[in-house]
Order: sequence, then structure tokens, then C-alpha cells
Amino acid sequence: MIQPPAACPECGTELGPRLIECPSCRRLVYANDLELLAGKAERAERAHRLADALESWNEAIALLPAGSRQREHIEERIRSLNREVEKAPRGAAAKKHGKGGAVAKGAAGVGALGLFLWKFKSVGAFLLTKGKFLVAGLANGGAFLSMLASFWLYLSVLGWEFGLGLMISLYFHELGHVVAMQRYGLQPSAPMFVPGLGAFVRGRASIADPRVDALVALAGPRWGLITSAIAAGVFLGTEWALVGAIARIGAWLNLLNLVPFWILDGGRAIQSLSRRQAWILAAVVGATTLWTADGVVLGLVVGWIAVRAFGIPADREGDRRVAIEYTLIATALSLLTLLTVQI
Repeated sequence: MIQPPAACPECGTELGPRLIECPSCRRLVYANDLELLAGKAERAERAHRLADALESWNEAIALLPAGSRQREHIEERIRSLNREVEKAPRGAAAKKHGKGGAVAKGAAGVGALGLFLWKFKSVGAFLLTKGKFLVAGLANGGAFLSMLASFWLYLSVLGWEFGLGLMISLYFHELGHVVAMQRYGLQPSAPMFVPGLGAFVRGRASIADPRVDALVALAGPRWGLITSAIAAGVFLGTEWALVGAIARIGAWLNLLNLVPFWILDGGRAIQSLSRRQAWILAAVVGATTLWTADGVVLGLVVGWIAVRAFGIPADREGDRRVAIEYTLIATALSLLTLLTVQI
């Protein structure tokens, strides 16, 4: 992490810890660091290591004043790189990770997990490289203690088997955010658990592109959907009621997370929708209440989408990909709540 200088290197004025511009001579406090970050980002771009380039540019914009021409230029550069990341095959942005793709392909034949790794090749590369920091984080401090506290609570209330299944479901939801943030060079933390409330992931860099913010937000429910779908498949194949219950509660929790309330994933995703897209989303998700058992949850999702739709500026251009992904994830999760499980 870059340490702020105690005094301006140009005029010697004493600087506060949050200043990014000298109040006396107007020199950028982190000018030297910005030059180094720009050089690092440009070298990464030339080597087509897009995630590394984005990581450096995202770190750089935090050191520039809001509204400055230099910051606007870098934000446009970030948006351009984000589009390149999305066009590239999954895992290509993390080119430096080497053999991750081969490992993922080798796992493709071992059932549902193999299919999961093959389809989402970035997972293989992530687990072999950047994923290691998650293990280190959980082993070294607050992340591990928060996980332990959450597991103890769920174990006490729900029993160890169901508690462990719920923890795994929550963990994979957060891992979805982590993988998406890694892809866009956003330097995520390890997942932190809040006993009884869920978990969250922080990013060291702020997200300059609202579209990317929405896609990172939706990555959690998408991974939660995959986890619940795999558990549902196991339940349908084995009639193991415990796994079926975990699939259903996982779908319910991920669906609830799509409520467009500011603190939830849906609150960030809806920022990239037009008013028309929000109304279509509400209509499609609302229609699923006719077939699902959890009409109250879906009603909450639909109600909040409708409320937020009224506040969306009429001239906002929505993002088609975000709208489609939001709608498909919410619909698929609602269908998973149809699972009938008797314990």
C-alpha cells in the first residue's frame, strides 16, 4: 500500500493523511507514485496482462482529484480495458497464471465439479494462483475468526451438517465476487463473515465503471445459483434431504440478495438499468410468483424493483448484458425455490 508523504516534496508544506493535492502549491501529492503506476500499467498492457494493467490503473485513479482531466483520461482507459477483458476468453486476462486452463480442462470429466471448472476456466487459474490468498487470509486473521464465529452460530442453531452446508453456500457466493473483482483488477479482500447476516468482500480499489460494478455485484448471486443448482442435482439424484434443503435455502438467500436495496447486490446492479429494463425485470420476475412457493420473497424483490424503477432517470441508457443477466439469475433462483424437501 502506498504511504502518504508527511510533507509536500515541492514546497515542504505539511500534509494531512487524506490529501492528494498540496494546498499551497497545488502539486499532486502522489505524482511520483502515479508515474510508476502508469509505467507498470502500460507494460502490463503491452504484455496483454489486462488484469494487472487494470489493477495499476484502478490504484492510480484513487490518487487523483475527482473531476481532473488526468483522472477522466484514466477512467476512460479503464472502461476500454474492461471491454477488452469481456471480449477475451475467460482466464485470458490472467495470462500470467500459466497452466490454470490446462488443469481446468483436465478436471472436465469428473462429474459436476469437472463441468463447473471446464465451463468457468477462470476458476481453475484463480484457485491455482490468486485463490491462494483466500486460504492465507482465512488462516491469518479476522477472516478466519469471522468464519469460525459464523460456523459456531449456525452449528448451534442448525446443527453442524446444515451449518457447514450453509457456510459453503455463502462462501461460494462471495468467491463469485472475488473472481469477478480479480478479473477486473480490483484487488479483493478475503471474504469476511458476519454471524447470522452473511458475508462480504472488500476491494482495495474503487470501481470507476458502473457497468463493472453491476457485473461484479451479480457475480455473487450467479455463483450462488451454480452452487444451489449443483446441490439440487445431487438431491434429485440421491434424495439426500439435507443437500436439498441447502440448495433451497441457498437459492432463497441469493434471491433475497437481488433485492435492489443499497446494501445488497441488487442495489448495485440496478444502477446500470434503464427505467424500461427495470420494469421488464420486475414483470419477468413477478411472473414467476405464479409458480414458486416463495411468493413473499419474490414479491419483495419485485416491489423494490418497481420502487427503484420510478427513481431511474428517463434518459438513462441501460446496459443490455446487465439487464439480461439480472433477469436470468433472478428467474433461475426463483425456480430453484420450487424444490420440495422433507427433513
